[in-house]
Amino acid sequence: MKKRYQVLFVLSVLSMITFLDRIALSSASGNIMDELHISTVQWGWILGMFTIAYAAFEIPTGWLGDRFGGKRILIRVVLWWSFFTIMTGFSSSFMMLLCVRFLFGMGEAGAYPNTSIVLSKWFPVLERGRAQATIWGASRLGAALTPFLVLPIQQKYNWQTSFYLLGAVGVVWTLFWIFWHKEEPTSCKSISKEELEHILATRDLPLNQKEANQISVWSGFKSSNLWFLLLMYVMQ
Repeated sequence: MKKRYQVLFVLSVLSMITFLDRIALSSASGNIMDELHISTVQWGWILGMFTIAYAAFEIPTGWLGDRFGGKRILIRVVLWWSFFTIMTGFSSSFMMLLCVRFLFGMGEAGAYPNTSIVLSKWFPVLERGRAQATIWGASRLGAALTPFLVLPIQQKYNWQTSFYLLGAVGVVWTLFWIFWHKEEPTSCKSISKEELEHILATRDLPLNQKEANQISVWSGFKSSNLWFLLLMYVMQ
């Protein structure tokens, strides 16, 4: 398998983990609400708190990836959310769970922006659409598998154990990522010369110096396509 497809596979596994960790809370909702004496209204706040944090920290964490590299920020992101996945299992009250899920959302917000940064370095321009589609498809597969993986654990042990195990999976993924992945294809010793040349020759859009100088953190907001995409997500 070509090296860039190995990178895509590892990122797809991460995408599955993000939704496993995210949907696990809903799968355990009945047991959590009963044990922690959480009302339906309070449960709504817990779910909403994740979304608020996720939205607030998506752009800042993407900017950090642009500045420091996708590999480094993904390490921080996955360790952060894995820790708070584990802490979900230790939650003993409504307020504690509310804070934990906010911090969980803050951490997970950087997953997909920094995944895109990795793809931009490892995939030619004309292959990135398919690579992104693969990662998004993997996320939905992770969501679909969550009940089949999480509910048996909860039934055999308890709802807390499922969060301990899911958090541990994230930590294992991070350790593998630290030692296996390279920020740039040129730093990878196991990539073939032909694949490296193909990536480097076709991964950048041609820009003149004036266009390159005009690119900034906020330049994307000038695109009408971006605003249509944002509207689409708001309407979902």
